[in-house]
Amino acid sequence: MVARGRRLQPRAGEKGGSATGPSPVDRARNGSKHHLLVDATGIPLAWTLTGGNRNDVTQLIPLLERVPPVRGKVGHPRRRPDRVAADRGYDHDKYRRELRQRRITPEIARRRTEHGSGLGRYRWVVERTFAWLHNFKRLLVRFESIEAAATEQARQATRIAESNGAGTTIVAGADETALWEAHERRAWEDDGAVIKLTLLPKDLSATLAWLASTGEAWEMIGRAGVGALLLRVDGDAAAQARVLKHLRARFAPGRGSAVLVRGSEALKALVDVWGPPGDSLPLMRAVKQQFDPEGLLNPGRGPFGL
Repeated sequence: MVARGRRLQPRAGEKGGSATGPSPVDRARNGSKHHLLVDATGIPLAWTLTGGNRNDVTQLIPLLERVPPVRGKVGHPRRRPDRVAADRGYDHDKYRRELRQRRITPEIARRRTEHGSGLGRYRWVVERTFAWLHNFKRLLVRFESIEAAATEQARQATRIAESNGAGTTIVAGADETALWEAHERRAWEDDGAVIKLTLLPKDLSATLAWLASTGEAWEMIGRAGVGALLLRVDGDAAAQARVLKHLRARFAPGRGSAVLVRGSEALKALVDVWGPPGDSLPLMRAVKQQFDPEGLLNPGRGPFGL
């Protein structure tokens, strides 16, 4: 078994969110930690969630106590491993004794010792499992509030919308899921060109105003709060090219990008799919040279012909 803790940042409404505490890397912000225990192949067996200021080692025994019966071999299902591997965050003699009392051999790196103990060859599987789990962004970044806070947020949003003449409907459960799925499909349902926009959230309002002034048919979906959007532009290839070129011209270096993710061959003949490289091309070339010096991996198919 392998135990590990990993920080994550919350966006919760419950006065900083439940199971949060000052982040060790930014004391001005609250954060949380996932603590995870996996088997030797990386399969999760137990997890806990704590505030970001909780020491990793405090969750070692709670993780072990959470392990369910593991079947697969003849005899009574096991709930205890023969040994536990963990990094220096779990280095504490008290917990080593507690493991031994449970007939578990601790394999834990010592603090203030040089690296190279060889334990990393066993512990890497938990890092891989964290990477898999955190592909689900709602596990990596906490958006949910507690029920009371979410109800109050919905009430305030309804009041603001209705005071400005808008109608409101609150959806939840399966209806909410269906609504978000339909939202994600909107950009792809018609035949127009689809452009991935990334920009500073404060620049979104001006960008929408400019798009409205073009006279072209378009539709946009995405996450305004993080500036990650999909824009579908209808019309012929020439009109789509004009919109794409003007969008790119609006973004100063480092303030946004517009990448063509779906378009006709006629449109691709008029514009570069990736857009201007800015100052990133030397770095991308260096990475390509480092990891693919012979140019064998999809030659010419990466950004800017890499």
